[in-house]
Amino acid sequence: PIGVGLDFHATYQVGAIPTIGIGQTVSVPVTITNTGQGTFPMLTAQPVDLGYHWSDPTGKTVVWDGLRTKLPVDLAKGQTATLTAQVQSPPDAGSYSLRFDLVQEGVTWFSGRGVATSNTPATVCCGKTFGATYQPQIATLAVGGALQAVPITVTNSGNFTWNAAGANPVDLSYHWSDPAGNTVVWDGLRTKLAVDVAPGASQTLQAQIQFPTAAGSYTLRWDMAQEGITWFSGKGVPTYNQPVTIQSTIAPPPAPGYGAAYDVTSVPAALPTEMRALVAVTLTNSSSFAWGPGINLSYHLYDATGKVVTWDGLRTPLAIGAGQTATVKAAIGDPVAPGAYTIKFDVVQEGVAWFSDKGVAVGTRTVSVTVPQYGMVFTAAPVSATIPAGGNGAVTLGIKNTGSLAWRAVDLFDISYHVTTWDGTVVQWDGIRTSLPDVAPGQTVTVSVAVQGPSAGGYVIHFDLVREGVTWFSGQGVPTGDVALTAQ
Repeated sequence: PIGVGLDFHATYQVGAIPTIGIGQTVSVPVTITNTGQGTFPMLTAQPVDLGYHWSDPTGKTVVWDGLRTKLPVDLAKGQTATLTAQVQSPPDAGSYSLRFDLVQEGVTWFSGRGVATSNTPATVCCGKTFGATYQPQIATLAVGGALQAVPITVTNSGNFTWNAAGANPVDLSYHWSDPAGNTVVWDGLRTKLAVDVAPGASQTLQAQIQFPTAAGSYTLRWDMAQEGITWFSGKGVPTYNQPVTIQSTIAPPPAPGYGAAYDVTSVPAALPTEMRALVAVTLTNSSSFAWGPGINLSYHLYDATGKVVTWDGLRTPLAIGAGQTATVKAAIGDPVAPGAYTIKFDVVQEGVAWFSDKGVAVGTRTVSVTVPQYGMVFTAAPVSATIPAGGNGAVTLGIKNTGSLAWRAVDLFDISYHVTTWDGTVVQWDGIRTSLPDVAPGQTVTVSVAVQGPSAGGYVIHFDLVREGVTWFSGQGVPTGDVALTAQ
């Protein structure tokens, strides 16, 4: 059922998009219309913001979490607002689709509730060259767990300016690896640039590094990072590698002020291969400061062998006061092969450090990833539909079989619907049936779904698949496709 808090329905009108240079941020006019029954809040713990996604010509998502643009005011039912959206280019040149999408922070993207995104072609031009050289001064013998300031000169050998501040600054960091080449620490402490560094220019920094806690031989690999976009090594820039021997160990000094506790028992033990879900995580802020903008819940994903599959997980914004506890809907989304995985939830202070790097224990949950037997997503659906009151109509939907079970017409797979009022009261549970053709796993079909209108008024129609005599798909945890319905 739909709650009374927010009605996810909106349309977008996108202005002209200029050709964007790699690494460039441009302004794009976007007009948003609230086509739902409720108000989009601007300033709450879970506000509605405008974001975007980039996808390539094959439809593959290149950037999911685009920059956010705040609404100018609370947007009531039927109201329109024009925003100047700040849009940052994908990391590589090429042709893309820019898809604007509203998001209720910490809850869901509107597209996750069946609202169509905008779909505007855009071109990213010109090659962006990453380049860096390093001249550090560091002793090759160290004490485990110690913090040390290291003088290092970095030179920009690329073709774009390193921004010291802004949405995606360039910072100096490092990785630690063992003699076998296994990563021991991936996200080293960050050292901020004092000022922007133009191509060919150099800057000397006092880099803060923390040595591994266990005695042994390691390699320290210096690496620049353009925050939120890429490590320079990910663009083919060699790291600067130094052998370091840890002679003895000390307990790492506690980072002042940092603390967090995680309750991940509500995270499902089984997840589908798409891995895109919102899971409940209860967090206690035991830091000496409130968590707000710039502090997010994220995660690291490991396979059964302990290899990192995803280090920088999706971000979930946090707004939790010091000493307070709250449950958030954490976004996860890493398509993976079936198998056993470990999710390690970790709070991150963007551009500064992961809390785990400050000695704070992560929240660990082992999950089994499987191809679900019953799986379905709506690939196309209208924002709203109008049906004659008490009469018959039709709604056209695109449906993809994301499960492992073939939908065979002989096995009586149908599409139907449930009708509720806006406050979630069920008006009709068993809608009339529309037969499906044979649909193999991974296949998409377009179906004209027969709908019988209720009495005159405004409703929500929840489209749902049913295997007759066995189960509704929603009874197997598959989300319905929700459309605003007007009967008149």
